[in-house]
Amino acid sequence: MEDNSLKLGIYSKENLLSEKLKNIFKEKYIDAIIFNDLKRNDLKNFGYLIINLLDDFDSIENIKGLIDNLNCRIIVLYPLDDKNEQKLLDLNLNLGVILIPKEVDFSNTVNLEKVSQRIVKETLSFGISGQTLSLKNFINLNKSLPEQKEIKIKNNNAILLPVNTSTKSNTITNKKKSYFSNKKFYKKLTLLFITILLVFLIPLVLIFLSLSTSLLSLKLVTKNSELSSKLIKASTFFSYSSKSLSFGIPIFYNTSNLLIKTTNLGEESLSLLILTKDFVSKIMGDEIYDFEFYSNGISASLDKIHTDIGFLQSDINEQEGFIGNYIRNKLLKENIDIGVLKNKIYEFKNLTSRISNLLGLDKPKKYLILFQNNMELRPTGGFIGSFAIITFDKGRLTEIVVNDVYSADGQLKGHVDPPGPILKYLGEGGWFLRDSNWDPDFKTSSQKVEWFLDKETDQQVDGVVAIDLYFIQSLLKITGPINLVDFKKTIDDKNLYQTTQSEVESEFFPGSIKKASFLTSLSKNLIIELENLPSSKYFLLFKEIYKSLEERHIQVFLHDQNSQEAISSLGFSGQIDTNTSCGSRCFSDNYSLIDANLGVNKANLFIKRSQDIKLQINKEYINHELSINYENNAGKLIGAPGNYKSYTRLLIPQEASVVSLRIFDSNNNYKDLEFDTTEINNRKEIGFLFELLPSTSSKIQIVWILPNNKLNQGGEFRLLVRKQAGTENDGLRVNISSKDLTLTGKALPVYNTTLAKDFSARLFFK
Repeated sequence: MEDNSLKLGIYSKENLLSEKLKNIFKEKYIDAIIFNDLKRNDLKNFGYLIINLLDDFDSIENIKGLIDNLNCRIIVLYPLDDKNEQKLLDLNLNLGVILIPKEVDFSNTVNLEKVSQRIVKETLSFGISGQTLSLKNFINLNKSLPEQKEIKIKNNNAILLPVNTSTKSNTITNKKKSYFSNKKFYKKLTLLFITILLVFLIPLVLIFLSLSTSLLSLKLVTKNSELSSKLIKASTFFSYSSKSLSFGIPIFYNTSNLLIKTTNLGEESLSLLILTKDFVSKIMGDEIYDFEFYSNGISASLDKIHTDIGFLQSDINEQEGFIGNYIRNKLLKENIDIGVLKNKIYEFKNLTSRISNLLGLDKPKKYLILFQNNMELRPTGGFIGSFAIITFDKGRLTEIVVNDVYSADGQLKGHVDPPGPILKYLGEGGWFLRDSNWDPDFKTSSQKVEWFLDKETDQQVDGVVAIDLYFIQSLLKITGPINLVDFKKTIDDKNLYQTTQSEVESEFFPGSIKKASFLTSLSKNLIIELENLPSSKYFLLFKEIYKSLEERHIQVFLHDQNSQEAISSLGFSGQIDTNTSCGSRCFSDNYSLIDANLGVNKANLFIKRSQDIKLQINKEYINHELSINYENNAGKLIGAPGNYKSYTRLLIPQEASVVSLRIFDSNNNYKDLEFDTTEINNRKEIGFLFELLPSTSSKIQIVWILPNNKLNQGGEFRLLVRKQAGTENDGLRVNISSKDLTLTGKALPVYNTTLAKDFSARLFFK
């Protein structure tokens, strides 16, 4: 389908202004067409429309019926003194009016350039939707000087003054003397000073008030959403007021316009938050509700936010001077990429378009929830000790059934050979649901988990969601302690792990229902607490859910293909991609470290892991030296429960070659480790076993080479270090060097950070 968003129509005579506009838009890769017959052109084909009503080219009555139903952005150029701009604004909500004085001389190149650039900016950013903008103060309206006459004064020096030739010089001189008497002069000078001061002070104060109330609203959104909403509305009022009283001063006008768009975005986001909160309450509740009201409302709100962010991004990019530099530097410092944010909003919108299918509006939908214990770390986040089947029917959560994984595994008929390391190092002769998340790619493991679920329990689901203890802890921080009456226990974020382990492992045996009963009670009570959560805490809840998705404490696999594509684009699918191609002169390097605790214990509670990667990027190859530092902080007296036995895999691109793999003790003595090499799904896996006793530390060093044929003439280098699901925030140090390439614009960097989420970097070489 043809994209009309970059097509622009200019309804005008062919004159200096229309030609200038066409050329400027062409420079911005926007196809502009000048036409002078409205009825011969289908206006719906345009994403932008400029209507020039200067020079009595056409009338409001003639254009009325043709533009009142258009959805494109419309700018009307109208004479300043005709006083009919309100009639124009009433024609279309998407219309803005730019008022231009009739006496503007467009043969004056300065005036032509100023007016044209202003029209282009307002068209693309569309900050004047539903408003008027006068360009009187942006244009030089001085006419040529009247006839000049020589006037003689006492010192016989001659000066030229503009005078009316019909007026006598002695009369002018007398009036000047009278006008500039001391008393009147100082009075007028004071008045002029106060006026100038107010011109600058009023918009400045209003901008300050808008910014202050906006920041205060942001701080209060997690504590009092109602007050936050009132403050953001006040901020919007102040920003509109500062724009109206900017007196045409560019810095005030542009800053106010930017604040208006920001506060409008804030208002829409708060409205979305409130609507989503109500929607979640309806999903969790027992009453039938108007599903389409919420789904359509959320989709429309996301659509508007996506559009508004686009306009805001355009304005920030065009903002010049101190304000523009300050905003861009602030966004860079806070690691906020508006383009990425805009894309995520788009994917969320795609996801909400499938919400009726996901929540079982037409037929019930079932999802498998995996409770992964990350204190016994496994490839997708943790050992699967329990799982739940949840059911959505007609947009409501209607059933939660929690099961112990050993009860399900006991029902498996027949034998399934396990992966080699499970057989060799874990000593399991068969493969079961509890160990089925062996592949670090969550989609692949989810499909295997579903296969075991079907064979063991004869149940089919429409998707898999994995959560770990970090996510449950984050929920308990919001809800506060939960009282489990049946077990006479109070669970909070501090005792969650210890209490859960005590309850589910004490007197446990395969087939026991104790673990399932405890987790059922915990999950149901947690849902009740979330249902009754005060509205002031919903922002915190959504923030924690999003944070857990970003940090891979929640992973999602859905059968609905469109939904899964959106989930993958958002980075919530747990997928692994080791592809190095990103363009003709672009190389994408990547690796991932995956531990699997095979010690049949919860030793990861005591393990601290960090990574130090050194890369030497050259024209034909890239050298990698990865040092993985492990510390086991378990006390020596703990014994076997504190021993860390891990089958660890390094996931690298398929073209890579491993040079060496060594383990160092605390005295820096080393030995070579044996390793397995497996090629699967276009990646290479380097697997090895190592053990770490309580109160000891060790370092594992892996060196590998990756061919590189994309940077011979320089280009873009990308690095992705993937975080393992179930880990919290491994330390990460990245050191980059090169023998024959030079970084564009700055020195080669060293990064000191954590793997709270995936780490990525982009460098440009010449």
